[in-house]
Amino acid sequence: MAIEHAVGDFVTYRQNGICKIKRTVKQNFAGMGEREYFELAPVYDEKSVIFVPVDSDPLKAGMRHILSREEIDAIISQSEADSEEWISDPKARAQAFGEIVSGDDRARILRVIKLLYRHKIELEEKKKKLYAGDAKILAAAEKAIIEEFSFVLGIKRDEVIPYIKDRLKAD
Repeated sequence: MAIEHAVGDFVTYRQNGICKIKRTVKQNFAGMGEREYFELAPVYDEKSVIFVPVDSDPLKAGMRHILSREEIDAIISQSEADSEEWISDPKARAQAFGEIVSGDDRARILRVIKLLYRHKIELEEKKKKLYAGDAKILAAAEKAIIEEFSFVLGIKRDEVIPYIKDRLKAD
């Protein structure tokens, strides 16, 4: 069952973060014929505008409703209960973790963040740094989680990780 989106809804859209659906418009981009589009306004990038074809299921699949506070708390609890496996091969890890981070499962994204944080600490103890691929995935995962949780919870971005830690201690 597809989730329908409406003007005024807040959604996340791929790596663009939280967006508000401002309106639907008919446009003819690049002479491809007139189509109806959702016009998205990224919340944290006021200068950008994103157009998503209303009739394109693959592109619309990148739009997902933002979570509620209750859903966030449940996801935090779920992220502690389940675990992701560490993948020792950097290329395989980048592929697998990249797919998780670009997906909808925020509990799995949180687990990837935790794994990469632990790995980063282990490397720092050996005076080493994360691979560039791991750092890129960690940054994308943090952006996805921190931006959405901050927006929904009404807290500053730098308060999200302490919020998650507090919720995990409370469970």
